[in-house]
Amino acid sequence: MKIIEIDTDCNSELLKVEGDIGDFIRGRLDGYMEVVHPRRLEQPFVMIVDEEGQLKGLRDSPVGYFFYETDRHGVPIVGNIYIAKIVENPDGDRDIAGLNDDDMTEFTRLYGCIITRLKVARRDGII
Repeated sequence: MKIIEIDTDCNSELLKVEGDIGDFIRGRLDGYMEVVHPRRLEQPFVMIVDEEGQLKGLRDSPVGYFFYETDRHGVPIVGNIYIAKIVENPDGDRDIAGLNDDDMTEFTRLYGCIITRLKVARRDGII
């Protein structure tokens, strides 16, 4: 399984996950995670964030701000974000799942340009 990690400088990295995705992300966050379904992130994609990021004093996430519509309501997203997807299991429950090649192609098609522009704006000190 694979997920995308986007850091606070808008750099993205494809991470290979073996085992439980939630355990993997909690380990990278060193704490609690929150699964977010932001309006600007199309289904089945979800954004996973550090639930305690503000308490930890983490840096703001321009990509997280964009997906979560922070510009509309003012609630920030801080720290690295992780992109995965939600799938329905045979029991009808919803689970976090990794991304396949088609998912990654679609994510890049939908959001690659936006992430690149945010990266340049962050680098140039605009945001």
